[in-house]
Amino acid sequence: LGYFLSKDSERLAEAEELLRRALMIEPGLTWALGYLAVVLAARGDAGALEEAMQLCERARTAAAGEDVDIRAHVTAALGIVLLRSGDEAAAREKLDEARELDTHSLVAADLGLLLGRQ
Repeated sequence: LGYFLSKDSERLAEAEELLRRALMIEPGLTWALGYLAVVLAARGDAGALEEAMQLCERARTAAAGEDVDIRAHVTAALGIVLLRSGDEAAAREKLDEARELDTHSLVAADLGLLLGRQ
C-alpha cells in the first residue's frame, strides 16, 4: 500500500507512515527503503533529502545480493533523490544504470518522466 500511495502526491505523508511501519517490521526490506527515499525526496527539504540519501545507501547495501529488478529499483530511487537534490547529471547517470539493469523498472520509468525522457 505504501508503494501505491507514494505515487499520489497528496498522500505522501500516509505513504511515509506505512513505509516506516514496514521497515520497523523488516529493517532490510529493500523495496521499502527505496520507496521511502523517494517519498522523502518529494518533500525536498534538506533533512528529508539527507535521510533519503542514507536510505538509498542502506538499500544499495541490502540489494547487493538481490535480483536485478531490486537493484534496478534501488538505483533508480537513488536517481530520483539525486534529481531532487539538484544533481541532474548524477541523476541521469543512475537512470541509465537502472535501465541497463532492468528495462521494465517502474521506478526507472518514473525517473525518466521526471527527466523528460520517454
